[in-house]
Amino acid sequence: MKPEKVVEVVTNHYLSSGDFNGLPIAELREPSGKEPKGLITSLRRLVEVGSIRVLSPEDDVNPHIIGRGFPDVAKQVEGLSRYDPDHSCLYPAPSHLKLVVKPEDYAGRPFTLELAHGSAQFQYRSFDLAVLERYRNDPRYYYTADDVCGSISVRDKFYVAPDMAERDKVLLQTFGFSYNEQMDRAVAVFLRYLSGLSPEHQQVWSSQQVGPDFRLHPDYYRSAILGEWGERVSIHDAFLAEMVLINEMACVMGRRPLFRRTYKDDKPRRLSFLIRPTRREYSEYVHLLDKLLSDNIDPAFFMQDIEREEDVTRKDGRIEVRHKGTLRLLEEWIRRRYTSREPAVLDKMFDTLRKVRKKRQPIAHEVEDDVFDQEYIRRQRELVGAVYDAVRTLRMILESHPAVRASSIVVPEYLRLGKVWSM
Repeated sequence: MKPEKVVEVVTNHYLSSGDFNGLPIAELREPSGKEPKGLITSLRRLVEVGSIRVLSPEDDVNPHIIGRGFPDVAKQVEGLSRYDPDHSCLYPAPSHLKLVVKPEDYAGRPFTLELAHGSAQFQYRSFDLAVLERYRNDPRYYYTADDVCGSISVRDKFYVAPDMAERDKVLLQTFGFSYNEQMDRAVAVFLRYLSGLSPEHQQVWSSQQVGPDFRLHPDYYRSAILGEWGERVSIHDAFLAEMVLINEMACVMGRRPLFRRTYKDDKPRRLSFLIRPTRREYSEYVHLLDKLLSDNIDPAFFMQDIEREEDVTRKDGRIEVRHKGTLRLLEEWIRRRYTSREPAVLDKMFDTLRKVRKKRQPIAHEVEDDVFDQEYIRRQRELVGAVYDAVRTLRMILESHPAVRASSIVVPEYLRLGKVWSM
C-alpha cells in the first residue's frame, strides 16, 4: 500500500468511526493475514514527516482513542517495531486533518469539530459557571455536584416524554471545576463529553467559554485523568456527613436526633459553591444554611433538661411567655453539660451559628435589588468554612460523651483530620 493510501485509509477510519477511533495496525494486513512488506518502515516515515501518529497500550490505557495526546515523535518511531499490531492504533496527524476536514460537516458542533481536527478527547475546556444554571434550575434534569465534580442527565420520565425536544435530552456524564490564579472558579468539561451534546447545547456552552488560564481542581484531575482516589472531600459533603454523625451520637446518648433531617441521600441542589456571584444567590445560600441548622434542630433532643420557654417583661410592664429559639436551647444545654478547656472555641461555634441566623433575617423580610459582585464568592467561602468548623466542633463535643466513647461509632479519617476542599 502506498504511503498516501495509508494516510487516506487511516483518515477515513478516524472520521467515520463514530467515536474518532484509531485504526489498528493489524487492519493494514493483506487478505492473507500477512503484514505487507516494508509496512513498518513506511509507517515510521509517515510519522517522521508528520502525516500520521501512533498510540500503543504503552502510551495510553485505551489506545483506540486519543485520550491525552501522543508521545513525542522519536518514541512513536522507536516503538513501532515492538508494538502489538492488534492494539496499537494509527491516527491522522492534526495538520493533515485541518486540510481535509470540512467545518460545514460539523456546523453548530464546535467541540465535535475540535475532535475531528485531532484534539485529545480528555482535553478540557472551561466555562462561566452560569452555564450550569439552566440545568440546576430545571426540574427535568438530574443535576448533581459536590464542588469537585458533577453530572447532568434528563430524568427518566422526561426522557420518554414526547413534549421534551430531542435537542434538550442532555447527558453530561461528568464535569468538574477549574480555577485561575485569582481563584476565580469555572466549570470544566472534557471534549469527549462536550462533543456528545446536541448542536444547540454545544453552542450554548461555546458562548460561555472562558480563557485557557484555568486549571483543573486537583482532586478532579486525580480521579478523572489519573484514575486515583481524591485526597479530600467537598466541604459541603463533609458538613452533611458531620450532621449524620451528630444524629448517630445523639441516639447512642438515648436522645432524639438533634437534626430532624440530615439530607444524606437528597443533598439540596443549592448546597454548593455559588454558580453566579450575586446577592440573590448568596442570600438563598445563607437561607439554606439556616434551614439546615437552626430551623432543623429538634427541641425534643433536649428532653426535660432545658426550660423551653421564658418570661419576658414587655415595655408596658406585662409578662409575656416566649419560646426560646433552637440555637438558644442548644447553647444553654451545651454550656450546662459540657466544660471546655478552651471557652473561646465554644464562643466561636455559637457566634457562627448565630451569624448565619442573623444574616438570614433581613433576607427573609426585605426586598432587595440584585447585585453582581465577585465579593460574594469570597464571603461564601468564609461563611461555609466557619459553619463547617462549628458543626465539626459540635460533633467533637458529643463525641466526648461517655456513651459515645463506649459505642462502636467510628469517625472517618477525613472528618477527624478535617481533610476537606474549601474551594
